[in-house]
Amino acid sequence: MRAPLIRLAVNDHYVDVVTEAGQTSLLIRLADAIAETEGAPGLQVHRSHWVAREAVRAMRKEKGRVFLEMSDGEEVPVSRTYQPRVEAAGFPPSGAERMAAQ
Repeated sequence: MRAPLIRLAVNDHYVDVVTEAGQTSLLIRLADAIAETEGAPGLQVHRSHWVAREAVRAMRKEKGRVFLEMSDGEEVPVSRTYQPRVEAAGFPPSGAERMAAQ
């Protein structure tokens, strides 16, 4: 499973670790899993989600909610608490939002 990180997601008492090589679950707290990312550039976007910056493909807004489109095809929700930090990160808008802005 040694490969670039994509995201971490809480699943009951486990944390799903998703890399470019696949996915595994570890019995660990999210805060401890984030500490183990060895300085990989990323940010916590929800109490249950952490994302690697390089794995974010786009940011999408829908009815006031924000989602991040990840390189593995998944969408990660962004909580209101973390929304200003995510918007300040400068992730590109999704394709649909780019088209609507034109």
